[in-house]
Amino acid sequence: MLAQALRYLNILPPPTGLYHTANTSIVYHAKKVLALGEGGAPYNLRMLCNGIVETLGAVSTNIEGSNSFTAHPKIDPDSDEMVTFSYNVEDKPYVRVGFVDADGEAEKTIPVHGVSRPVMIHDMALTQNYVFVFDMPLIFDPVMMVKENKLPFALREDIPGRFGLLRRDAVDDKKMEWFEVPGGFWVSHEANAWEDEDSEKVHLVAIKISGFDLGSVWQEEDREKPYLAHWSFDLETKEVTHQPLLSDEGQVMEFPVINPRYKCKKSKYVWVNLAERMNEDYYFVRIGKVNVDAGLLDADDGLEAVIHLPPGLNCGEMRFVPRHEDPDLCDGEDDGFLIGYVHENDNSGAYFVVYDAKTMSSNMLCKFRMPTRIPFGYHGYHINESEFINQLA
Repeated sequence: MLAQALRYLNILPPPTGLYHTANTSIVYHAKKVLALGEGGAPYNLRMLCNGIVETLGAVSTNIEGSNSFTAHPKIDPDSDEMVTFSYNVEDKPYVRVGFVDADGEAEKTIPVHGVSRPVMIHDMALTQNYVFVFDMPLIFDPVMMVKENKLPFALREDIPGRFGLLRRDAVDDKKMEWFEVPGGFWVSHEANAWEDEDSEKVHLVAIKISGFDLGSVWQEEDREKPYLAHWSFDLETKEVTHQPLLSDEGQVMEFPVINPRYKCKKSKYVWVNLAERMNEDYYFVRIGKVNVDAGLLDADDGLEAVIHLPPGLNCGEMRFVPRHEDPDLCDGEDDGFLIGYVHENDNSGAYFVVYDAKTMSSNMLCKFRMPTRIPFGYHGYHINESEFINQLA
């Protein structure tokens, strides 16, 4: 009975890995557009020239022994390898990491035996040599759903969190390195991760959230708000350092994005949504451009520029699109556009908009009113011309 309820809520995958909503995010890999949700297998979509989107059906998770698939796999832009993971709350191993080659074929699956308790893991991170596993104390507690009518996960402050580093060339998790951190927070979305070229340090930039009930996290005045943070992990000393990249601790931040060509390697810029409280609710009404290098030196200098949305509008996650498909034609890492949907606060309509990511002018480059209702969503993806043409039938 409990398992059926959890599957209904997309917390557990269905026995076959099919028939879930797959409405959290979109990726493009191995000439396939994949709709994702961590409650089951990916769904293969096809974009047609007339604007119609076809659902071709569910595809393999490519994770041996698992019917689920994260909504946030990572794709190495140099090798086009996709690294993904699944988690479950029923039995060990609770986490599996899957590796998929550029042609969409499974390479290997590594069970992560170091995760000793059923936890919720929403995102991951990837460097040129390592996979991050976020073993935060967001622990499965079915009593909460039965007695308190809440999602069955509790964020524990009395249990430490852990960041795991698994080498991409590993055959098992026996040499996986774990870094313990204080409990009471989890990582919702990562921006990027990379390794130092001249030291044994690995870096992570992600959103830190001190609470699982997002309503209370955002509304309670004395609660630490979600913010963009930087962690450094020293592979020699096992030391972990942490610091915010922006100084405004009361500002709600979410949905960080970067230039996708800089995934797995050091990037200078992160674009992140900034929320303001209006009429007892929070709306993402600004988009910040964060200079990671400056923020590491002084959090007061981390916010380089801000786009202000027009009054009455709020946005979901934006996506960075390079100005040119040929990287040699781009004038730096930030030469591109921010695209996405913005919504009227009264839910009367939505628009597709484009901003200049380099200048960060609040003047939209273009704005199209959508002919049908676009629900406020979580994540999106930009399919460029070559990806569109090369989709598998």
